[in-house]
Amino acid sequence: MRNLLLSVAIGDIGGMPYEFAERLEGRTKDYNAVNLMHPQSDYTDDTVMTFACAEALLYDLDVAECMRERGNKDPWRGYGVNFTEWLLVLICSHRTTHTAMVALCVWQQQVFYQTVQSYVLSLQRV
Repeated sequence: MRNLLLSVAIGDIGGMPYEFAERLEGRTKDYNAVNLMHPQSDYTDDTVMTFACAEALLYDLDVAECMRERGNKDPWRGYGVNFTEWLLVLICSHRTTHTAMVALCVWQQQVFYQTVQSYVLSLQRV
């Protein structure tokens, strides 16, 4: 599991400077040209939320709560406007329920669980 999460973080860090650079010189699909030591390389909200989901699955915790906790500890990672609003609303009121966000968390939990299962099965085949 550590290697899987480390791979996610490395991919996120490596791709970060190129992700939104459509109009900028230097955007590439040549993965050999990706500079992991690029001055703008850093992890993003993708890594933070992946780790939050992993934590919830591994320790049988509430996915939304883990996402909120990790997101608020690391708020400047490029979260979208709606997601940032969700993080902030939950800080202000624990009674607030966002059905769409809960559904997203459940879906992410299912997808992540299926991915981990596939990964474990692939290791067993080796």
